[in-house]
Amino acid sequence: MPDHSNESRLIEVRKASAKGLLRRPDDRAHSLDEGPAIGLDEVLRALWRRKLILIGTVLVVTIAAAFVIFQLTPKYTARTTVMIDPNQQQIVDIQAVVTGLSGDPFTVESQVEVITARSVAQKVIDEIGLASLPEFNAELRSDEGTIKGFIKSMIPEAVIAWIRPEPPPEAEDARRERVMAEVMRAFCSRLQVTPVGRSRVVAIEFTSEDPALAARVANEVADAYIIQQLEAQFDATEQATTWLNDRLETLRAATLASEKAVADFRNRSLSGNGGPPELLDEQITQLSQQLLDAQARYNEAQSRYANIQRLVEIGGPRAAFNTFESAFTAALREQEATLRQRQAELSSEYGPRHPVMINLNAELNSIEQQISTEVNNYLAAVQGDMRVAEEQVRSLRQSLAELQSARARANEAGIQLGALEREAQANRTLFETFLNRFKEAEQISLAQPDAWVISRAGTPTTPSFPKTNLLLLLSSGLGLLLGLGLVVAAEMLEAGLRSTEEVEKVLGVPGLGLVPAVPRGRLGRRPEDYVMDRPFSAYAESLRALYTNLLMIQQREGIGNSVLVTSAIPSEGKSVLLASLARVVASGGRRVLVIDCDLRRPQINVLFDLPNEIGLASYLAGRASADQILHRSDPSGAHVITSGPMPANAQEVLRSARMDQFLAQMRVEYDLILIDGPPVMAVSDPKVLAGISDQCLFVARWRQTRRAAVRHALKQMMDTDVHVAGVVLTQVNIRRNAMYGFGDSGYYYGKYGAYYVN
Repeated sequence: MPDHSNESRLIEVRKASAKGLLRRPDDRAHSLDEGPAIGLDEVLRALWRRKLILIGTVLVVTIAAAFVIFQLTPKYTARTTVMIDPNQQQIVDIQAVVTGLSGDPFTVESQVEVITARSVAQKVIDEIGLASLPEFNAELRSDEGTIKGFIKSMIPEAVIAWIRPEPPPEAEDARRERVMAEVMRAFCSRLQVTPVGRSRVVAIEFTSEDPALAARVANEVADAYIIQQLEAQFDATEQATTWLNDRLETLRAATLASEKAVADFRNRSLSGNGGPPELLDEQITQLSQQLLDAQARYNEAQSRYANIQRLVEIGGPRAAFNTFESAFTAALREQEATLRQRQAELSSEYGPRHPVMINLNAELNSIEQQISTEVNNYLAAVQGDMRVAEEQVRSLRQSLAELQSARARANEAGIQLGALEREAQANRTLFETFLNRFKEAEQISLAQPDAWVISRAGTPTTPSFPKTNLLLLLSSGLGLLLGLGLVVAAEMLEAGLRSTEEVEKVLGVPGLGLVPAVPRGRLGRRPEDYVMDRPFSAYAESLRALYTNLLMIQQREGIGNSVLVTSAIPSEGKSVLLASLARVVASGGRRVLVIDCDLRRPQINVLFDLPNEIGLASYLAGRASADQILHRSDPSGAHVITSGPMPANAQEVLRSARMDQFLAQMRVEYDLILIDGPPVMAVSDPKVLAGISDQCLFVARWRQTRRAAVRHALKQMMDTDVHVAGVVLTQVNIRRNAMYGFGDSGYYYGKYGAYYVN
């Protein structure tokens, strides 16, 4: 032991080394809250290391599905195809009393509903007698030999009666209706009717446990559908014939009545209007012409009369007489001319009073009198002609007006007559149409269906259910999905640390290495003894690598050589790791001191097989010297100080100046001081030890210690002045760790295993 006079110098050395402690940077604190990034490589590694779960799940699900599938009763599907052939045969043109199927796009869909109607299903059920088959009638079925029967046989009858009590007795009619309803549901669930593409072809498929029954039912459904169509058309034709017959009687009476009305009206109109319109038109034409002629004569007479009167007024009767041209007027003019000539001849012989001359003058006066009389007679004749012509015009106008009035009445009568004739014609046409359709309907002896069977169903040879290969493939896919889900769940539930890479990503502190697990009983020795028996083993080499990392940190950071070894929770293997590390380093010629500062649950004395009557607590209490508590008997050359009796106040003891001075003194004497501290989450002693240690080594159990616990413990330690060197993972299953594919997953395994002697 060195002289205690150097104690002050040693304390200064410790303080100087403490000044070089690495403080917690902000980015490291931030990184403690970050989770690891998940990449494709990590997903593939997770699948590889969980391959047993994945493969096992797929196999279990596939085998279970295969067991269930091969227990299923095979079912067969038969197919009949029917052509929907629209043929519109109307009994009447104005109203479709009996009509075939139309060609619109909804026809096929409508007929699909007709085929699946309960009426068709009931006919098929009754025709084949499906109610007497166990496949359709649950009352005839037996659970013997089935999975359901096996399960029921395993359950006591009392339990079955409690779970499903016997129903109360029901009436026979109610039971029969219930059975028929169940048969109908079973039938409809097995029947499928679908259009084939965009054509008018409909596929009728029926599924049954009996292939022959499936084919028979499919064909019976098609036949029942066609027969139903024929019956519907026959009923419609019969109803239409009856209706047409009644309608014909009504139309016949209406036609006769309308034709009689036409004849009566025509007779009344002819007798009341003076004849048919054609005759009236001819008479009107003739009267119009006569009226024109009479008017012309009247105008001419009126004109002559006016001219003669004007001449008489101007020149007297002589002036008017000169315009007359007739034999009588010509004789008068000739006679007057003769008398005038004789008067002229005798005037020279006889005087005016001569009887000859007087006779001549008398004759000339007589002629003048005749001229006046002739003019007056002519005027009277012309005036008479004018009056006659005027009377003719008036009479003709009155006759023409009467004819026109009669024609107008004839026109109105013609309109009414036309309406009556059109009504009669319409009734006659409608009657003839109905009569023709009635005769056609009476001549129909065999109705033509709107559908016909293209191909009838044959007996299927291969089951349509179950699709064994497809179901096995689907079950394998389901097993794969379930396996993937279990892999994801296992990965999510695995909250422990698995590699140094995860340590750095999750915790933000260096990962100092992986320490392989050494099964207890290996070569009959404990891990701390195993490093002495197998110094070239992977376990020993991992400890040397850990010490190398600690030494590099010490040299790089310029800090002291005291290392606090702690963990977040108990049972992490920190004490075993510390004992094994001390022996490995001491075996290499280094001066190593192990101090058990876990005053509450000491383990160092057990690991090194040392007594614990006196120890560190005794020294700090002043009841023992340093030489008394220091054990030098370990075969590796490491020195050990046990904890000693547990004091009343462990924190105050560890926080004492005596502890600080003692540790400063030991730093000078030893190359490495390993301090075994209690877990951080259990007590606050590690924070006290952190104040007197140069760096802290965190120990976490591989895949066991939860990341949140380590993260929380690290945050607590970073609040002190200690330098957290990093985290080391202990009890690593090197074979399993190799499956994770991390950067350090190949350590101590595989090709690297040749370098170790385990």
